[in-house]
Amino acid sequence: MRLPVSVFYIAVFGSLEAAAKSVPTVIAYYLSTSCGTTPNRVDLEFDSDCTDNCLGDLTGDWQASNSVCPLGDYKSAVWDAFGGASYLLQESYINGCESMVGASAFLASGNCEQVIMFVENWGYAVYSVAQLESDGSASVNYFTDSDCTTTLPEAARLTQYINAQDTIIDKATLNSDSCDGDNYRWSYYSSSSPYTSDSGTGSVGSAVVSVVNTTESTGGTDANPISKDNSSTKVTPTTSTTVASGDNLGVIVGAVAGALVVVLIALGFVWHRRRGKGSDTLETDNQSQSQNQYLTNATPEASWPT
Repeated sequence: MRLPVSVFYIAVFGSLEAAAKSVPTVIAYYLSTSCGTTPNRVDLEFDSDCTDNCLGDLTGDWQASNSVCPLGDYKSAVWDAFGGASYLLQESYINGCESMVGASAFLASGNCEQVIMFVENWGYAVYSVAQLESDGSASVNYFTDSDCTTTLPEAARLTQYINAQDTIIDKATLNSDSCDGDNYRWSYYSSSSPYTSDSGTGSVGSAVVSVVNTTESTGGTDANPISKDNSSTKVTPTTSTTVASGDNLGVIVGAVAGALVVVLIALGFVWHRRRGKGSDTLETDNQSQSQNQYLTNATPEASWPT
């Protein structure tokens, strides 16, 4: 049986797509038109079209955004974006705090800082007050006004996988490998507690690179930091595939593995074609032999001596 060509192409392009999704994208959002200032928020996404690029003069509250494509240690790119300013990093996990699907970092200055642009369906933007407490814990509280006096009425979508909701992160959970009750892992960094490659796992080697999403109507608003139009959908991760490597070359290893899969599929395709041709040849020979035997048996006198 020959392997259909369509199956071969589907397998190849599926492998390439999975490898592409493993590329992390760190996106910083600014209230100013310059990417050289301190951002209010930095997100981690997995994007097949990641390119290093600064976009200025955007429409909306975010006046500029800067995309960086780090190979491995994405936390280093987040640290560089904040330039030493204090911030909280919130990572979203599934599968029992084993597989990361995204992350968001925001200023932890103790001041009122905007984190979500104005959403027309809500009628307000979202602001936060995040800070490190004296007992070693951290807190983040959300509001709907620039003075941070009006409490956010309900949890809002900060990113595709992260909700903005008032949270207290205890000292034991902060900067640890543990998740809180909502499957978030929290880290705090500042000029006095800088991020280094030894201070936290910045590798995306254990991050989810393939997520099957289901869409369900919620009546809420997905507060995408650029678009204001996603007002009726909620995306929830249901299935994941993780990269095995845990070092800073996790993404590269994943890409190599994807390439090997493509090669193996190609070799299997060639083998099936050759096997199919061999079977056809053998079948033809058998048919020819059967016809000759039939003629010999049908005219036995042809073999008699004259």
